Amino acid sequence: MLIFDYEPSAENLLIFIRQQITKVLPGHIQLISLRLWETADSYAEWSGS
Repeated sequence: MLIFDYEPSAENLLIFIRQQITKVLPGHIQLISLRLWETADSYAEWSGS
């Protein structure tokens, strides 16, 4: 179980997931994008540069 100090919206959860993934990625691997589906037709998306 995770307890957040903020609203656990799809957008905020996506930011959290991105932070967790980038912590463990080797330096030669870059995270380009993430998509988190909230419902069958609603999602949050992040694209890095």
